[in-house]
Amino acid sequence: SKFDSAEAEALAAAAAVAAAGGAPHLAQLRGVVATFRMTARPAPTSPSPYAAACLGGIGALVGPPAAGGLEQLTAPAAAAFAALAVSRVASQFAAVASDVLGALRRTESSLRRLKGRAGGVAAAAGGPTDADKIAAQVALDAASFREAAARAGVDVGGDAGFLALEAVARGEGAGAAAPAPAG
Repeated sequence: SKFDSAEAEALAAAAAVAAAGGAPHLAQLRGVVATFRMTARPAPTSPSPYAAACLGGIGALVGPPAAGGLEQLTAPAAAAFAALAVSRVASQFAAVASDVLGALRRTESSLRRLKGRAGGVAAAAGGPTDADKIAAQVALDAASFREAAARAGVDVGGDAGFLALEAVARGEGAGAAAPAPAG
């Protein structure tokens, strides 16, 4: 490691605080569910604003001191801080998305079973379900998150939290627990 244990602990603690700032933005994902379920909204074509906003403070903190950045951090420390904070937010994002999509899939499955028992009515095959639309929205939001991380100087390509988010967005493991954040 480039840092001694005290430095690594301080960076991890600072990253956890910075990542906590993204939680209110991630909570907006639950609002996306209401948007699709309560309206006849078509499949999404653009990301939700919350996806990039959940990283807003992290990029500013690793910027130059004149722009509000952390002046005491060396370049390697700033990079480590940003990577830890983004990883934590990615893990939180994956967990929320997994919960939301898992609940939606379970609800749709239950509704299909109930409709089937009520008279053999098959589910409508005329288009994507609300869960399909919301999963598509999560995929767009994950791509926006990746772009926001890149703007903050972080490549999330190999990050476990981001990989879990991408897997959830692809429909793999929705409802399963996301990995614990690194650090």
